[in-house]
Amino acid sequence: MSKRPLTQACALALSLLFTLSLSLTWSAQAHADAAALQAAVAAKRRAQLANQRGGFETFDATASGLNETNAFWLAWLSAMVYPQNLAPAVGQTESTLQRSPAALFPAGTSFRFFARTNAKGFNPEAMVVTTDRVVVVVFRGTDKLITPTEGVMGAVIAELGEWILTDANVLPLEAAPGGLAGKVHRGMKLSLDVTRESLARHVMAQSGKAVWLAGHSLGGGHAQLMAADLKARGADVRGLYLFNSPHPGDVAFSEALERQLGADRIQRFEYLDDPVAMLPPQSSVSRLMGGLDIPSSLGGFGRAGRRNAFRKLEGADALARNRPERNEGQVDRRDLTQSGVLSPLAMCYHNPHWIVAALEARLPAAVKARVPQPLSLNGLPACDAISTRTGQTGVVLERQLIADAEAAAGEAIEAITYDANALIQNASGTAITPGTYRLRCLRGGGYLEAASSCVRTNGCKVQLARPDSDRSRQIFEVVREGPSYRIRARANGRSLDLDREAGRLQLWDSNFVGIVNANQKWLFYQVGGSSGRNYVLLNASTLLEGDRRVVDAINSELTRDGGRVAAGRPRSSDATQVWILEPTR
Repeated sequence: MSKRPLTQACALALSLLFTLSLSLTWSAQAHADAAALQAAVAAKRRAQLANQRGGFETFDATASGLNETNAFWLAWLSAMVYPQNLAPAVGQTESTLQRSPAALFPAGTSFRFFARTNAKGFNPEAMVVTTDRVVVVVFRGTDKLITPTEGVMGAVIAELGEWILTDANVLPLEAAPGGLAGKVHRGMKLSLDVTRESLARHVMAQSGKAVWLAGHSLGGGHAQLMAADLKARGADVRGLYLFNSPHPGDVAFSEALERQLGADRIQRFEYLDDPVAMLPPQSSVSRLMGGLDIPSSLGGFGRAGRRNAFRKLEGADALARNRPERNEGQVDRRDLTQSGVLSPLAMCYHNPHWIVAALEARLPAAVKARVPQPLSLNGLPACDAISTRTGQTGVVLERQLIADAEAAAGEAIEAITYDANALIQNASGTAITPGTYRLRCLRGGGYLEAASSCVRTNGCKVQLARPDSDRSRQIFEVVREGPSYRIRARANGRSLDLDREAGRLQLWDSNFVGIVNANQKWLFYQVGGSSGRNYVLLNASTLLEGDRRVVDAINSELTRDGGRVAAGRPRSSDATQVWILEPTR
């Protein structure tokens, strides 16, 4: 045997041993980093829970007028009373509320649920939280109906039953509870009557305690009727907070309720142009639907208390207090809180999650640390990418597109200047915060997304998408692994992968085996720009090679939906290789 093959074999063996050693080292480091991260997250969660213990002490039972801390607690409880929200937080049954969230409330707090479906199909539900100083009554909004009917008909009844039997059952109007003047919504009144007496007896047995009532959607209508009943019985009703609530009575009833409780004690909260908060109409259905004046018996409903409207999710000007009522029949695309034409597309904002998150964002830091976290805004019913972005910013689609174009142009003009070779000499890149992000190309403003045609298969390409396209395929989880990061598509859980042979970017099942997965590892290099979130993304497997590769949008396809994204060679000051990381909730 010649020495040359032997030398080559030895070299290959040494190379394999070196690779295996480096792989084990990196793998051990990755596991250590992952364990440290998990430990840090667990420690942070324990600290949060410790801070939140007894957090309900921040609720001011004696408050009058608008108290935003009280508003958060009541909005959160109004969201949590829905079984689908309660179950993930505390288990599968309502009784478990007495074990897990009980830590939020003082010792001795009791929880009582009132729920019953009668023979006519009315199915109200309320939760009563009683502490040593306050009784909080929270009503559930429209939800699935419990029915013994099976099959397709049973499914239809369960899904639409409460909408038909209660929400749409408006006329003829019924006498107001508590002996108040005026008439009220027939379905809401008959539904509440199923549990009204037993609920009133329970509340009145807590003599001397302040009573607060709240509800979301239909629950807000029930809360108004119940407040009138309890006040007439002598209860000390201190506050009535309503979230995206319809209006249960005519003008005479709403005025009587204001006189009975005091207008400042009735606080209504609406999110953008939520349609349910416009129902039933003050004027007429025809005006509400399209600005037409056609006589109708369904109209003349009053609005009690103070109206507070959220213009967007966060910011000092997000909440407009004590706003005038909406201009029924008039569209307002610059201020959706005043737009007065019923829009079914705005049902996204009827989800209570929006108001809970917006109220939590306004709390002082010391209070925020003691309250529960709001529910996630991801994947809400009736929400698509366009409505979700409008919900966050308050900006409607046509203005979004203009703003995006201006922002993209402005950032490109901002002279992003860097030397690609000098930049990438830093072998560790720039540290970023792990989390979920959307990645927007600095030039053109397109978002990186998983192609819809192959999202469930290995080898699926990534491409550019317009800002108004399906946002669910534009969210990526960035996870630290050793000295680099994994970029994982939330839509399918697969990792952004460089196909070395084909020189293309794709999504592939995550590979967690040491150095052999370097084609799924990425380094972030921060470059200039006022946002501080501009990065060049380099594939880690090419870091030590002459043929380095970065995520690169193809110039000729920047404005095309589905535009190509390639693994390009780094070029200095090239905005098509610069990506803006936009954090998501």
